[in-house]
Amino acid sequence: MKKKSFLDKFGGLFSSTAQLQRIVILSGVVLVLLAGTFGAYYYYDRFFQPQEKSAEVQLAEAEKAVLEDPSSLDKRMILSDRYMQSSKWEEALNQLAQAQFANPTADQQQNIWLNTGVSYYMLGKYEDTLSPLQQFFNARKDEEMPGLDNQLKAAAFYLGDAFLKLERYDEAIEPLSYCVGWSKTDADAMYKLGVAYYKVNENNKAIDMFMMATSFVPDYTEVYQSMAEVFTTMGEPAMVDYANGMVSYSMDEYDQALELLKKAEAAKQDSQAIYLGLGFTYEALGELENAKAAYEKTLTVGPSNFSAVTGIQRIDLLLSNQ
Repeated sequence: MKKKSFLDKFGGLFSSTAQLQRIVILSGVVLVLLAGTFGAYYYYDRFFQPQEKSAEVQLAEAEKAVLEDPSSLDKRMILSDRYMQSSKWEEALNQLAQAQFANPTADQQQNIWLNTGVSYYMLGKYEDTLSPLQQFFNARKDEEMPGLDNQLKAAAFYLGDAFLKLERYDEAIEPLSYCVGWSKTDADAMYKLGVAYYKVNENNKAIDMFMMATSFVPDYTEVYQSMAEVFTTMGEPAMVDYANGMVSYSMDEYDQALELLKKAEAAKQDSQAIYLGLGFTYEALGELENAKAAYEKTLTVGPSNFSAVTGIQRIDLLLSNQ
């Protein structure tokens, strides 16, 4: 018998319209089933994957772990962290106090100092903040790469600010100076250090810190307010107008800002800060050509002013898209 070819064997499937319709229907059913299977998998993958434990669950588990093993220092330290993450500062302090008497290692002792100091700071108990944070600061400040130690930078900031709040301004300078040195873009630390300098009558250093802070945060209202106070003390009315103009700028009161900054410019034409402030204000008002001119004047006084350089680049881009 003659062997059937491939087409002879399977060609019969397509020998009638009715058969063809059945195949089309069957194919459609298969596609629907596949689509449904994919949809179910997607839904499961999107909504039913195991989720990270909530802070409440983590806290409950940490509390249970301490109840089951109250002598474990590590578990108490974890629980204190969980309390701090939940802003339960008193509860954190209770765990840290018990951990203190459990023969902590040197590293554990440093963490106890840090967490204790921060918890007291958050409770507004600034006098109690000082000793533990000072001990932590002293233990780590001379390490090899302190600028990479976020815990150390946080401790220096909170310690310095606690001294400020207690009006012990001269003592605030050391930790805040370290903080600024380690974190060269921390505008908050610069502001706090500027306040400390002002309070000990080092006005020029205070202004330097304020100017540095606003170079990173151009709309930092509190810094400009403090700057106005220092310039008033120094007897520099044009710069007082500048600072007050920038207060208005930072509060989106651009017309008032422009008026004060123009007044400052008329009285003092060698200040890159004034021209830069004018550039920011004109740009906010949508007066791009005036903004560019102000930024260019900034560079005539301060050729390396990064904010003015980037301001010109920004304006050129905006003008090219008009």
